[in-house]
Amino acid sequence: MNNLYITLSSVDLSRRAGTQLLFAIVTAMSLLSWSSAIAGEAFVVDVVREKPYNHVIVSAKIKGAFTPEIIETIQSGVPVTFTYFLQLKRQRSLLWNETERRMSIKRMVKFDTLRKEYLTWEKRAEDESDIDFSAELAYMAHKNGKDKKKINAKNGNESREPAKEPKAIKDTERLKEWMAHLGGIDLGPTDGMQAFTPYYFRVKCEMKSIKLIPPFNYILFFVSLWDFDTDWSASSPFTIYDTSLPETEKDQMETRSVDTTAR
Repeated sequence: MNNLYITLSSVDLSRRAGTQLLFAIVTAMSLLSWSSAIAGEAFVVDVVREKPYNHVIVSAKIKGAFTPEIIETIQSGVPVTFTYFLQLKRQRSLLWNETERRMSIKRMVKFDTLRKEYLTWEKRAEDESDIDFSAELAYMAHKNGKDKKKINAKNGNESREPAKEPKAIKDTERLKEWMAHLGGIDLGPTDGMQAFTPYYFRVKCEMKSIKLIPPFNYILFFVSLWDFDTDWSASSPFTIYDTSLPETEKDQMETRSVDTTAR
């Protein structure tokens, strides 16, 4: 009799485990499909060159990134980053287009649930892997009553860039504007660029939620499904002319169309 009871209990437990596993699989597949839909809605627009023309300056925007789910994720206190990848490409007719310059801009937001405000940071580097917010996250996690220098040393950041103070944003719409808009990003002077050669900008964006320490990291299994990468968006081609030309003449020449295809 006891053996029969044990057998039935084992079967019942197995059924429960199987049901829970099936539910988890169905939920994960649904969220993956949902994540793909969210990623498909986000895209970069208005990639344009700005004055002055003796430098290569680009602006861009991202649309469709701030779904209600992503806003909810941010307001739950999960750190979220938007990383913009910018490239200046030189058009070549017989070979692959060459990347002349590049820059990565990473913006992080973490919602302060006590003060009800968004804490934001921005860092720039040529390579995205050189951008790190661990010092800022460590400082925010232990800032109450502790010295920032000691926290940097404790987390191995004493020899690296120290934690930056955040910029606080109260309004959600202002946060969206700041996170989704790149204005006047200077990739350097036109010195050394080839005159009368078509160039163009490429921009893409990547959104990620930052993994938390236990016991909160289990949430990121679902939150990370909302991460996305946009496709590359390219500007209209432009040409570098002699910088000694009068400004009005340069403006006229810069606006002439160039018959090229960005790739």
